[in-house]
This record gives sequence, C-alpha cells and structure tokens, in this order.
Amino acid sequence: MKTNFSAMGAVTRWASLQGVIIGLILTCPALLASATLLNSGSNAASPPGVVAPAASCTATLVDIATDTTDPSNLADTEPSIAVNPANPMQISVVSFSEGWNATTMGPVWKSTDGGATWSKIRQLPRPIASSTSSGDQKLAYDSAGRLYVAELALGSPSPRLYIYRQTSALPNDPLTVGTVFGSTNDDQPHLDVDQLSTGSCANMVYSPWLNFAVALERSTVGASNNGGATVTSVGAGDNSAFRNRTTRMTVAPNGRAYIIYKTRESAPSGGFEGVHFRVNRSDDCGVTWTGVGGAAGVSVHGAGTVQTWFTTSFGNSAKGKVARARSSDAWIAADPGDGDIYAAYVSRDASTFGQIYVARSTDQGATWASNRVTDGTHHSAYPEIAVTANGSVGVLYIDFDDSGANTIFRHRFAVSMDNGATWTDQILQSMDPGPLANAGSGFLWGDYEGVTAAGDTFYGVFTGQSIGRTTAQLDPIFFKVAIAPKIRVPASVAFADTCVGTTSSKTMQVCNDGCANLTISSITPSNPQFSVAPPAGGFPVTIAPGACFDFTVRFTPTSSGAKSGSFSIASNDAGTPSSVPASGLARKLESIICPDDKTVSAGSPGATSAVVTYPPPTVVDSFCATSVVCTPPSGASFPLGTTTVNCTATDAASNSVSCSFKVTVFDVCLQDDKSGDTLFINTFTGDYQFVRCGVGGFTMTGKGSITRVGCITRLEDDTRVISAEIDRCAIAPKNTGTASIKRPIIGTTFSIKDSNILNNTCSCP
Repeated sequence: MKTNFSAMGAVTRWASLQGVIIGLILTCPALLASATLLNSGSNAASPPGVVAPAASCTATLVDIATDTTDPSNLADTEPSIAVNPANPMQISVVSFSEGWNATTMGPVWKSTDGGATWSKIRQLPRPIASSTSSGDQKLAYDSAGRLYVAELALGSPSPRLYIYRQTSALPNDPLTVGTVFGSTNDDQPHLDVDQLSTGSCANMVYSPWLNFAVALERSTVGASNNGGATVTSVGAGDNSAFRNRTTRMTVAPNGRAYIIYKTRESAPSGGFEGVHFRVNRSDDCGVTWTGVGGAAGVSVHGAGTVQTWFTTSFGNSAKGKVARARSSDAWIAADPGDGDIYAAYVSRDASTFGQIYVARSTDQGATWASNRVTDGTHHSAYPEIAVTANGSVGVLYIDFDDSGANTIFRHRFAVSMDNGATWTDQILQSMDPGPLANAGSGFLWGDYEGVTAAGDTFYGVFTGQSIGRTTAQLDPIFFKVAIAPKIRVPASVAFADTCVGTTSSKTMQVCNDGCANLTISSITPSNPQFSVAPPAGGFPVTIAPGACFDFTVRFTPTSSGAKSGSFSIASNDAGTPSSVPASGLARKLESIICPDDKTVSAGSPGATSAVVTYPPPTVVDSFCATSVVCTPPSGASFPLGTTTVNCTATDAASNSVSCSFKVTVFDVCLQDDKSGDTLFINTFTGDYQFVRCGVGGFTMTGKGSITRVGCITRLEDDTRVISAEIDRCAIAPKNTGTASIKRPIIGTTFSIKDSNILNNTCSCP
C-alpha cells in the first residue's frame, strides 16, 4: 500500500506504510518519447535467440497526465486499468493522482478515444468523513459497461475497504459508494467482475484483499452480487502454516473465479524468500475457494518452493534509486476463448537472477506447465498478465540494468502467440529515476501496475517517466499493443503470354506483417480463366507473424485476347477480403500460310530428281506453335513432276492448322541468253512450262511430244511450242538449246537461244 496526500504548494508529499514522508521537487531531462525494442524469450537458462517483434506489435505510448491535469506533479504510482467491453474506446485508469477530501472527489483518468487523449474525472466521493485520502485501488467494468472501483480509505478506522459502482447512465457522474468491508489493517484491495458468464455469477463483483487481522495474514476475497452495495468476504488462501500475500484474481468464461497468492515459507535473505505460488478456484460465485486442490489450492510451479522478491531495494542502491518489490510478484488471467488459465510469477532460477515465468493450465487449474519469459540476463519483477481474444498472452514487467554508472529501469512487454511456449519482447520505456523529483527511492512503483485485454488488443498502464511535460517526472504512461494479423499481398499478378488451351502458373506471395497468426480461409478468382492451386494441406492456411506463403495461381485462357480478373483473399485480418488484380494475354494458333508454288530444274537433262529447298511457312500466331512440319521437308529430293508439300502447325493443346503448295521438277531448263525467258521441259513426259520475263511477263504450261535423234532431244507441241531442241551429244557435247514458243491467243512468237544450258539460273533476272 502507498499513501496519497494532496499537493501542498509546489511540493508533492508521499507517505509509505512505514510512515516515511518524502518531499520531492526537481526538474530533469525529458523522456524518450517512444518505445524502444528489445528481444528475448524462452525458458532456457542462457539467453535465447533474438526474435524481434513485428512492426505492428510495437506499443503506442501516451502520457496520461499533462501540465494542466497534473499541476502538482504527483507521482501517479500503482495504476490500474480497465477497458469497457461494450465500447473499447472507453478506458479508465486509477492511480495515486490526488485523493478525496470534504469538498473534492477523487479522480478517475478517462479516455473516450482508445487512449489517445485523457481527462481527469472527479467521481469518487469521500466514503466516510474521517478518511483523509484514497489508498490502494483497482477498477473494472461489467458486461454492460458499468464502472466499478475498489478503494482503501486511508485515515478511517478499520474496516476501510469500499467498492464504488456506476448507478447513473452518465458515465462521468459521481459513483455510488457501497458498504464498508474488510478487517483490522486490511490492505491491497483488488477488483474483478464476471463479464462473460451468463449463469448465476453473471456480473458478480469480486474484491480480493489481504487480511492482517489474523495471526498469519490471509488472502481473502469479498464477493458482491449487487455491485458492491453489500459485500461478503471469505478466506480464500491457506494460512494454516504460512503467511499469505500477493492476491490477484481472474474470472474464466465459464464463470469460475480464480485467485493466485503466495505462501511465504522462509525468511527473506538477500532480497528473496522461498514461497509457493498457489491457485485456488471458486465454483460457487465466491462462497468457497476449494474448487481445485482443496483449501491450499495448487502450486503453479510444482512441489518445490521458488525464490521470489521480498525487498525494498529492487535495483542497485549504489547506483541510484531503488524500488520496493514485496507484493508484486504474481498475476493471473484467463483466456476469454478456450478458458485456459495463465499465471505469471517471479522465480530466481539457475541464472541467479529473479526471472519472470508463466504457467499455463488447460484443465481449470488442476495441473500447470511453466516456461520462462525473460532471458536470464537481468533481475526482473512486477509481472502482470493478460490474454487477448485470439489467445495471445501478454506480460508487463520491469527489469533493471546496472552495468553503467547509473541503474536503468526498463518497463517491458512480452507477447506469446503459442500459449506461452515462446516470447517476443519489447522495451516500452527505459529510465533513470535519479533526476526525477517525484520518484521516491524505496517506493518507485508500489505493489502493482496494470495490463488488460479487450478483443485482440492489450491495454496497459505503468508509472514511467513523463512524456512532453515541462518538468520531467513520474507519470501514468498508457500503452496499447494490437495483437492482430496484417495481410500483405502483391500489387498485382501478371501472367506470361499464354496460349489458349494451355495453363501458365505464377507465384502469389501472401505475407503476414502483423503479430498474430494470419489465417487464409480461401482465395476466390473473379474470372474462371484464373484459378488457385490447392495448397498441400488445403485451406485454411496459417501464416505466422513475419512469414510469407507462396500460393500457386494459374491462367488457363479459353479464348484469345487480353484477360483480366482478380483474386479475392479471405482471412482473419479485419481488412479483408484483400483483392489482387490478375492479368494475362491469351494467344491462339490462328493460321498457316505456305510458300508459293515452286518450279525447279534438276540441272541435268535426263536426271530423275532434284534437291529442293523452300522457305518455311508463315504461322499466325507462331508463339503458340509447338511444332511446324512440312512433308516432304525442305532439302529433300523431289522426283520429276509435281509434288504437293503439306505443312501443319500444332500447338500444345493439339490444335492444328495446315496449308499446302506444289513443287514441280523438270530435268531441262532452257534460258534465253538475253531476255532470261525460260522453258522448263520434262524430257520423259513432254510436260513443259514457259516463263516470259520482263514487262507483260506470263507463265504458260502444256504438254508436247518428245523425240530423240542421236544427241538431239526435241519437244514439239503444235499448239504452243513450235519447236524446242537440246543438243546433248555424248562426244563433244555442245550443251546448247533453242526453242520457239507461240502464244495462241495473241499470236506472238518468242524465241530462246541458250548457248550453255549448264549455267542457267532458271529464274527471271
């Protein structure tokens, strides 16, 4: 407990339980305005591998106090936070930031914009005239969004615990004070409300507190079914052999209530004492607390004791101010989804440092398994724990580093997304409290700070160094961490040109830039010509934070032309479905155009064949042709006469287009030495072809008769070829030829005189 007095002049005064009053006023350098990241996390004795939190997991920090709302520069220690489940934009915080008196009510810090801005709302009336100020305090909302605050009324006779409840429809109206409860020297009232149960315990208000009126202090819980108007308290911890301390509680989705407390089993030594951290459960709305393990409950760390803090010197007094750590070493929370219970606690392990552990129970507190959160390199304390709706576990804690000239305290936040097995960690704020005037050595933070969860977001508050204040000082610092997936998709998917009837594939990489598992439930194309290959394990596909998954997408066009569509990706990202545009050009084997008919000469009278080459056919669209085959092929030996060449182009889908052309082979070619006019002759069949070159040129074909007299071969056709003669004597051949061709319609006669039939090109010049 820490006593809170109103400011007197420019001096803030604080009194601890020991009655020490510390006057503080000093200015110092301003705070780092943003959170610093650090990595840690496993239960190994040596430091684990570095795991950096994803960018969107980084905490957002806001100083709740301002020069206007906190003109007296109060320290605002032992803050508590609650988020309205009916409207998470509404957040409330209480801290030691002015008490009440006869004319002024105590304040509640409130935000209506998700923590971006804060107002100090005075709505806690002085519960009894003799009370001088408020002490330990905790707050919570019920399922309807009504606010409750548990308070310790300093200066009043015992008992001195009260629960305030909201009875007005206006959330900032004064709260109504309930009936006093507690005992002699009661202390550390906490508060929780059954927000989720629809059974007999719905909206039951619980207030754990420590009973100093018995020989061995006992963890006790007050329960109220009317918002604190009346409270019934029962012993909940086992004090039959050892003193109790550090009572914190949570309510599971099924309405069962849990507390964690410690039994102090050895005398403090070197700042540590041997304890058991035990969990008790109530299954009857707080009437009894023997639901698991009987009256003693169940140890979350096994049969042996652990060493935890019990000191007023958390830190290094040789290098600066220190803090008290005595009732700040355990916290408990329930998963709002599956009802698993998580307990955070301190244990000095083989590393020789006080470390933060988290135990998990999947059977309503009967058995527990622990993993270490911190990295074993620094002393840590003050763990608070919360669980989001998506099952992420968050732990707020403090460690210190005294490797330099001054001790540096660091508020840190660790998150696990695998039920506490592994952790990522970030430093929310680092500070040296030495220069801060309102930071009292021995009582920097008190017994607790605050973290809670609503939906998939963690909300927290801690006493840290001010941000943007005229005087650097301790202030209540709000932080928020959204534990949610964040999908990242490509801007578009462009497929390579693809032939109709075939399929091309592309990788579409989907990444998770958030800090919770991203679940891809389906990917739907808008155009049936685009598709998604089923993943190996099928849908849904889970993508871990910081990871990516390569989906194979396909383009199978059914017609030619430019195609477009999109892939709609459905996931658990609140911003989905995400749409990825898709495009591709579809091409098709359209046609084939063969070369022109070709006439050739074997080049040697009497030859029966010729090797013929010809250009390839023209294919439209040639991109899609997997093969182009002509028969007979270019370069083959063609016989005398006319041969039809057939060409076929085929695509990957076995579609084809064809064309043909003719190749005619003659064994003799007479070419006029001057005009280039050519007469092709098949000296075996009498077939011929005359080609007139130049202007008005033409081609004329026919068939005559062949006669051979000695070395002379003659072609005659009364209708067209008056005469053609080839001299091919075996002895002293002349290799000459002549011809006279008549064009019947016009009546024109053309003459050919070829002085050497062996050097003819057989084509017009």
